[in-house]
Amino acid sequence: MSLSPNLGCAPVGCNRPQNQQQWNDIPCLTPVPMTPELFNLLKWILIGILTVVAGLSINAYGERPSHRGQKPTAIAIGVLAGILGAWLNAVEMSQVEPQPNSVYASLGLSTGFALPALAYLLWLYGQSREREAESQLRQQLLERIRKEVEDRRQDALDQLYHIPLSGIKHSSASSGVFRPIQVLVEDHTRLLDVSISTLFFQEDVREKLLILGEPGSGKTTELLGLAKTLCEQAQHNPQAPIPIIFEWSDWRPSRKALEAGTLNRWMVEQLQLKYGLDPQVSQDWLHRNRILPLLDGLDELQNFMEEAILAINAMQEDKKEQHFGLVICSRAREYEDCPENLSLRTAVELKPLDNKAIKNYLHHRQASHLWPVLKASPKGWLKLAKTPLLLDLMPQAYPAPRVPDCPSSAGEAACRHQLFEDYSHRQLAQEDNLGYSEEDSRRYLQQLAQILRRQGQTEFLIEDIQPDWLETPRQKRWFNWGTRLI
Repeated sequence: MSLSPNLGCAPVGCNRPQNQQQWNDIPCLTPVPMTPELFNLLKWILIGILTVVAGLSINAYGERPSHRGQKPTAIAIGVLAGILGAWLNAVEMSQVEPQPNSVYASLGLSTGFALPALAYLLWLYGQSREREAESQLRQQLLERIRKEVEDRRQDALDQLYHIPLSGIKHSSASSGVFRPIQVLVEDHTRLLDVSISTLFFQEDVREKLLILGEPGSGKTTELLGLAKTLCEQAQHNPQAPIPIIFEWSDWRPSRKALEAGTLNRWMVEQLQLKYGLDPQVSQDWLHRNRILPLLDGLDELQNFMEEAILAINAMQEDKKEQHFGLVICSRAREYEDCPENLSLRTAVELKPLDNKAIKNYLHHRQASHLWPVLKASPKGWLKLAKTPLLLDLMPQAYPAPRVPDCPSSAGEAACRHQLFEDYSHRQLAQEDNLGYSEEDSRRYLQQLAQILRRQGQTEFLIEDIQPDWLETPRQKRWFNWGTRLI
């Protein structure tokens, strides 16, 4: 079929309409007359849409608002939907033909309202389902974190008696080891007899805290105590962030220098590896401060510590207009030796235990027989006991009536060596050795410790065992042959 150059896409032989009347005579362009049946059909379709709108508006009113003004808007939409539905149903129609003005006005106004309102309410419904899915995922993650924190707190110190490291006041029935914490707030140092969990929420601290202390002073224990408090808060408040403990030892020094974005990506990777959290969800939650990072073991980065501090400061600078929490743990000496400082208002340094606290703790552990030994060795055993971790080991290594064989004149290093020897001997004797001798168990533990130190790790998980842990060529050859056979 050829096309006429004068008629565009009209077939040859067809006459182009010359006036409006001819256009109106074309069947496909002739308006369909508004009959009572057609109006009734359109009316019920619109009433159905308005009913859906009203139902969605009720649902939107009952949901937790996703934006300001959602509830008043939902009420207004529901009321208008009801009014328009009633108006449509009450429109007068003649028996022969509907009145054009009332028909077109009611249909046009109802359609112009119903379609945008329906689109808005469907968007709200989608947002509601997304929030519900996020809430379920948040609850699942929070439960995992809560269990992990509780398990680690039980492992941190003896289950039978917990050392309250921060000087929490107790009744006489649950009295324990008391010590104040030294708090540095913008160049002002003061001693406080409060818990770190209480200090964290004080207005001048702004939920940003640096916890310092010597090895074994209880930094991680304090961090776990704070994490427990934050988990309880997140359990009762859906808007509260979830505390996540990130171990700096999981950072691989072979990577490029830390930057603000790199630090964020590392946390996303850790959330995926440890908890299976989708990277997009992790990124979104970190961006919206739905996760409160608790960064433990900053000093373990060693040569990368300065870059890590710069990355943390850069992250804070990026979020300076936002309210977000942040906690960092580090050994005091390593942090003080680092040329860079964290941009935090508040630092807490855990002080050594005093004699009264040590004596009180030994009494509650039925280990009072050790106090004379400690008191007679101020530069050895007593100095060790000022560290909570080592104090906790003593009743386990020397249950009554046993006492250390190390002389009272021995120095701190000799006493520490003796303590670890006696503790490991007693623990290995109590456990089921599964046919391994104590010497073999010690050798394997020593090898494992050397590997973890070389890998920069502080925790051992079976799933983290890698082929590069093999040391001798013979072991590597056996591994290669074994994997090929499999």
